[in-house]
Amino acid sequence: PLFAPRYMEKEVHAVDSEHAKNVQDPSRRLYEVLNALADPRSPVSRFRTGDLQTLSKGTESSDMRNELQGWFGKHYCPSRMALATYGSESVAAQLARAAQLFGNLSAGSRTCQEARKTWDVPAPYSPNRMGKWVTVLGTQPQPQLIQAFPLPDLTKEFKSQPSKYIKYILGYGGEKSLLTLLRDDLGLVSSFDVGVETDSTGALLIVSYSLSRQGLARVDIVLGAF
Repeated sequence: PLFAPRYMEKEVHAVDSEHAKNVQDPSRRLYEVLNALADPRSPVSRFRTGDLQTLSKGTESSDMRNELQGWFGKHYCPSRMALATYGSESVAAQLARAAQLFGNLSAGSRTCQEARKTWDVPAPYSPNRMGKWVTVLGTQPQPQLIQAFPLPDLTKEFKSQPSKYIKYILGYGGEKSLLTLLRDDLGLVSSFDVGVETDSTGALLIVSYSLSRQGLARVDIVLGAF
């Protein structure tokens, strides 16, 4: 990459615009609340995107260019990349073409050859940081209840995808499921969603309920059913 100063400045403003948009996003607001509950020593607790102030204030374009080039040199090398090809050509032809185009890539710096650092210690959510009840002033008329459960880092389990199994079991909406119990039998929720986010700090299982008026008054039953 050239890291041309004019394009760097343009990208900084693009990131700032995206951040300004996200500030108004209800889901992003909730995630920031969760991040604020994390251990201050963990990257999870820190500002995780960027804006004009954090990306450029007090920084000359030449300094920013040097920082970007340094980051690129430390973190972008073949050992940390993967290449996928597809097409009508045979596999052998695709491999030959890939070797022709990418075979002369530099091995990269010694730092880049090292194993990737993980950030799961200290744990973002230790036992004393769990079991909290937080009331958030929302911007939408639909009341929500959200449960968050810390899980180990699942990035190395990409082949077995255990998070998909969890999502399928909990998110199943058929007969005798949690959704039909809470929505159809008890009338406490209008919808129910399960998601898992994972990175090198660990994974987070998010269970979200859109509550009815009855559900807002009987949150204890919703939690008890889960």
